[in-house]
Amino acid sequence: MKIKIRKNFLTISIFSFLIICILLLKFPLSEKLNENESNEKIAPRIIEASTETLEEKLLKSLYKFSYNQFIDFENFNNRKGSRKFIIPNVVHLLYLNTNEIKFYQAINIYSIFLNQNPDFILIHCNDCKFSGHYWEQINSIKELKDKIILNKIKFHETIFGQEYGWIEHASDTWRLMILMNYGGIYLDNDVFVINSLNKYRKYELSVGWESYKEVLGTQVLIAHRNARLLRAHFDAYRTAYNSSEWYYNAGIVPTNIVLNHSYMAHTVRRKFGVGIHTDELYKQNWSSWKRLDTIHLLINHRSYLDEESPIKDFDEENILSYPYTYGEMCRLIMSKISKLYNIDFKRKSIRK
Repeated sequence: MKIKIRKNFLTISIFSFLIICILLLKFPLSEKLNENESNEKIAPRIIEASTETLEEKLLKSLYKFSYNQFIDFENFNNRKGSRKFIIPNVVHLLYLNTNEIKFYQAINIYSIFLNQNPDFILIHCNDCKFSGHYWEQINSIKELKDKIILNKIKFHETIFGQEYGWIEHASDTWRLMILMNYGGIYLDNDVFVINSLNKYRKYELSVGWESYKEVLGTQVLIAHRNARLLRAHFDAYRTAYNSSEWYYNAGIVPTNIVLNHSYMAHTVRRKFGVGIHTDELYKQNWSSWKRLDTIHLLINHRSYLDEESPIKDFDEENILSYPYTYGEMCRLIMSKISKLYNIDFKRKSIRK
């Protein structure tokens, strides 16, 4: 009788796993790159000696955490968290309507690689034909290239039949959909990782809240795919979408949800660096940056927050003499990457 029960249990487990795999393949969040669209430079997909593709390894990683854990978050304690990891060590980046990797974005990818060491970096993009110096440089590091998967998505101009007022609003909804599909660590592409984020992988959802006088900073989101705040925030777009205000939907709406349902999230004070730190980054020498776990660079807002700076766009040359905090941060990453992987940042070329 016991043997029969064990066999039945094993059969059910295998059958459940196969159903999940079939559903993921049949109803993916996005389209994969067509074979004719890919080439060696833009599609870092490697078949290892084990014959497993990156996608197969990713599926195993996701199954280990998000997909095989039917956690009932109804009574989950987001102050204490779980005793073990419940979120996959997968970082999600989002690139909409661009296939250019800029210097600061490359530095941020290196910071993710060095300081978080994720199992995978999923780059979700609607134009995945990345090229150029910084992309080639990233792909010259095999250990990093082997972690990157390009996930092609369809860009929609509406949410629940409502037109987006800003392309950034599309990014706000996509991050929610990505996390509801995969779970993991979502970072805006101007977020620099300073220290490991693994401690937050034990909570249902972690989000930065600099102070209770401010709104949540959704530039960094670490969540289980079934996190309640993800669904509540996404569903709010049905009735509460405001296309005219920049940060109403991404910041004010989830803040109001958490104020009324604090049990849905683990709120992180200051450590995610999602407040306005442009003075500390671009006008000062700020030693306390190393105490944070991430920092939102607000680099695309420097045109009015740091308008007196003679440097409009950072690169590997002007950053060497840049006297403020951001210069120190970049040089630290460049030094580590150069020593570990023999990359010469000074010559805009890859050492042979």
